[in-house]
Amino acid sequence: MVWVHILPAASYKEVKMVEHNRMKTSEFIIPEIGIAEIDSDHAEIMRLIKSTINANDKTQFFDFVVQALDYIHKHFAAEEAFMESIQYPGRRIHGIEHKSLRDFVKVYLKPTLQEMTNREEIVRECVKAFKFHVVEHDVPLANYILAQGLKFDKDK
Repeated sequence: MVWVHILPAASYKEVKMVEHNRMKTSEFIIPEIGIAEIDSDHAEIMRLIKSTINANDKTQFFDFVVQALDYIHKHFAAEEAFMESIQYPGRRIHGIEHKSLRDFVKVYLKPTLQEMTNREEIVRECVKAFKFHVVEHDVPLANYILAQGLKFDKDK
């Protein structure tokens, strides 16, 4: 059975907009991996990435992208240093994945930075790639950290 909610005085267009906004919001939710510091970083990365969609002009978009890439770079560097410090067995592949993800984002964003076209589609693809990274690489890292009884330390 399908439940239909009747929205008073709402047009079909307004209902579609509500559905679209719900979809957009859920797209920017990254699964938590159980390591508070990493989960917090991931949430901030998503906030920064999402802000690029709402940029008013090319300059603001570029500023948001630079902020997001800078934060991502710092997050990856901290994660890689920590993986090295604990001799995480998957650290080499995880580091390669970080480089691939950075390269993917840069390549994907380059035409958008030049022409300001398809921002939502481009950002959506970047988010998909980041979600894939979290699920395929950060979850195993978190499992290892928890199984070893370690605590993630950004400063290592």
